[in-house]
Amino acid sequence: MTRIGDKNFKPELFFRFVNVYIFNLITQDFLFVLQKDRAAENIWTPVGGEIDLPNTAEQTAIIEAKEEVGVEIEVIETISVTELYDNKSPYWLKYNAHTEIIELLALITKGQVVINPQPAEPKYEIIDLAWYSHEKFKENLQLGNIKTYPNIIINMDEIKLRIRENSKSFIG
Repeated sequence: MTRIGDKNFKPELFFRFVNVYIFNLITQDFLFVLQKDRAAENIWTPVGGEIDLPNTAEQTAIIEAKEEVGVEIEVIETISVTELYDNKSPYWLKYNAHTEIIELLALITKGQVVINPQPAEPKYEIIDLAWYSHEKFKENLQLGNIKTYPNIIINMDEIKLRIRENSKSFIG
């Protein structure tokens, strides 16, 4: 677990979010989406959203993948958990918040990727999607065009090994 900010911080609120790194084993690309509220800044994110109780991170990942891009996924594993103990994000500037971001690795098990198969709140509507190679992913992360946390940068051999070891549907 990575801690960012002051661990003695006294939060007023607690948020939990999940980022789902959907990986295409054949092309070896990650899926990223561009939401309407981030389009002006050209900020791409993995599929994901806020974890609503009583759902787990894995349940939320499955729901968000279906809602945002129309696919069913298999969550392979938790890549990282990052805890933020500050209020630097615009989402919670008005509050002292403790935020937990859970990053998961997943494979598509059913369906074709489409934009907004289910209606979304207008500002969170997805307006584009892209498959990024590991190299393009790292390049865009360095440019600041991808919003994520540094724990996701793992090499391709490690990703493939994790999938082989942990996937119920992987054959190969």
